[in-house]
Amino acid sequence: MNTLVKVSEQCRFSIWYSQPLAFLEKSISYGDGAIAALMVALPLYERWIRFRVMKGEPDNRPQMVSDDLHIGDLGKAKIFWNVFRDGLCHTGSFFETSEKSLKEGWTLPKISLDGKHPDFPRFTKYKVTGEDIIEINPWGLIRHIMKKYENNSELLQYAKAPLLDLHYVVEAEGS
Repeated sequence: MNTLVKVSEQCRFSIWYSQPLAFLEKSISYGDGAIAALMVALPLYERWIRFRVMKGEPDNRPQMVSDDLHIGDLGKAKIFWNVFRDGLCHTGSFFETSEKSLKEGWTLPKISLDGKHPDFPRFTKYKVTGEDIIEINPWGLIRHIMKKYENNSELLQYAKAPLLDLHYVVEAEGS
C-alpha cells in the first residue's frame, strides 16, 4: 500500500525558494541572475511585512521598509518600493516612471546593482550628471529577505498567504 506524506513548510520553502535562489546566485556569472531572484524575493518580503501587520504591528508599511532596510526616510522608502517591488513585480523591470511617481511628483532614481554596493539601498547622486541613484548589492538584499524565513514556521504558515501543500506518494516495498 502506498502512503501519502506531507512535506513540511520549511522543506517546501527550501525546495521552492531557497534552493533555486541559491542556484541562481552560484550558477550565473557576475550575479546576473539577481533580477530574476529579486522578482521572487520581493513578494516574499511583502509577505513578511503583511504578516507583521496581521500579528498586530501598526500598518505603517513604508516605516517598516525604512527601518528594516536602514533607509532612514519614509519618502525614500516609498520610492524604493515603487522602483523595485512595484516595478519588478508588475512589469519585470525597475520603474523609471510610474503612475504613482507622476501622481506623487517623484523623479525616480536610476538603479546601480553591484556586489560592491551595500546590502541595503543607498540613495546617492551620480557624480558626473547629478542624477539620483539607488545603489544596492541585490544578492545582499535577497539574502536579508530569505533569512526572515529561516526556521520561522509561524511566517511559513501565515494563513493569508499559505504555502500550498505538497505531498509525496511513497510506495511500500513490494508494491
